[in-house]
Amino acid sequence: MCKDKQVKDSSYVLTEGREAKARLDLLHQLCGDSTLSFYRKAGLKAGMRALDVGCGIGNTSIDIARVVGSEGQVAAIDISEKQIEEARLNAEAHQISNISFLVRDAGDIADLGKFDFVCSRFLLIHLKEPMSALKAMYDALLKGGVLACEEPHWSDFFSTPPSEAIRSLIQWQLSYCEQVGINFELGKELCGMLEALKCCSIVETTFQPVIREPSPMKRMLAMFATEAAGKYERYRIATREEINTVVQQLESYACDPETCFGASKQHQVYGLRC
Repeated sequence: MCKDKQVKDSSYVLTEGREAKARLDLLHQLCGDSTLSFYRKAGLKAGMRALDVGCGIGNTSIDIARVVGSEGQVAAIDISEKQIEEARLNAEAHQISNISFLVRDAGDIADLGKFDFVCSRFLLIHLKEPMSALKAMYDALLKGGVLACEEPHWSDFFSTPPSEAIRSLIQWQLSYCEQVGINFELGKELCGMLEALKCCSIVETTFQPVIREPSPMKRMLAMFATEAAGKYERYRIATREEINTVVQQLESYACDPETCFGASKQHQVYGLRC
């Protein structure tokens, strides 16, 4: 296993590690099956050497490890020490032994060798230089290897009946992104980014989760707003009173059986290294 390298400070808007586990587990319940199906269609299979970039607490890495099996290997990286610490505990709890978790910046992967399959989910939207990270991921591929990425187009949320609280949260996050130089609307640009890398055989699909019945997953927006509150205050996007009001409204919305919302549309794009 490679020794962990020093990494840059994260500008990630949400909490990390154990504090984030409940939200990230719910997110994986909502999107995990779709992501794994996407990876399988892209070519993920037994025996591969795979790299999961921006692995978070390792939920997707564990799914990948199960597919590549005992004859395959997974390297999983994240810039957050807290995320990697939780990911290691997560893999241990699931008795998964074919993953190496490393604290790394997304662009700092050249010394990890070459891979059959390189992937990321909900990573590039958090980066100030997403194309640089994507280029590093492409360069880590063997010839004929697969680059598979999934990113949202944040403003594609919808709600029935319309929710001012959801609309406020969308606008707050877009304002935060503009101030710090990241792009939560990147999903629609993802196909063009792979084209710019000269990937071959590019395929794009979209997926939009819709939640109708009251369930823990319906609370994710309230959890997101709670975790992002400190950043919104710091950048003078919203006051604590405004944030608390929106969180309360989102919690009420989640408990109402007459409401439904569609999460942001996910753009799933893969291509091959020619």
